[in-house]
Amino acid sequence: MTKKRHYKNYSGRISEFWNSCGKGFAHISQGYLKWQDMSQEHRLAWALKLAKKYNLTVDKIKQIFNKSVVIDYGTGSGYLGLALQILDISKYIGIDIANRQLKVASKTLKDISAEFYLAPVEFSEIKADVFISHACIQHFPDEAYIVSFLKNLNNSNIQHIFLQYRHSEKPKFVENDPGQSCSVNSNFIKEHLDYELVSLSEVGRANYQFSYWRKLG
Repeated sequence: MTKKRHYKNYSGRISEFWNSCGKGFAHISQGYLKWQDMSQEHRLAWALKLAKKYNLTVDKIKQIFNKSVVIDYGTGSGYLGLALQILDISKYIGIDIANRQLKVASKTLKDISAEFYLAPVEFSEIKADVFISHACIQHFPDEAYIVSFLKNLNNSNIQHIFLQYRHSEKPKFVENDPGQSCSVNSNFIKEHLDYELVSLSEVGRANYQFSYWRKLG
């Protein structure tokens, strides 16, 4: 359990926080490594679930991810990299703000083609086809941070972007609360992301929403 006292000055010490917070909160507990033992059947079920989250068909998800270089932003234990293998990606690139998470992910994915980068990083310097970020954006500390993140995506040549975030009718930024510091919506993202919004899910459990964006032109 992450202690409240660790939240002090979160915006100024994000990396320190994520290198020391609880393993469950950081998605590196043993439970997240269960993906290593998933059967092909379970991974196919996961692909179907992913497609439903983004209001896309499984064939469309396969078409986008097949033979693609995929950036996973906020890699945690790297469990998403294991799941993505069912979509036959060509390379997984994990990015995280904490060295601790990257070390765990590198062990998790030691048997697949993978690279790892410590944030911050310029996405334009990494050749990738698909960008996905789950369970991460809600931890951004303030509006400036997410605006910078979206501009970073604009400067890349990534063709497909998949984002999960906590939805709020009006964007909310809660100081020193990494659990739910950032809540946004597709309109806010559209103001700062020069991509076409292709599909948008309903607001679901814990106010999570999923949006798929495609590069213009």
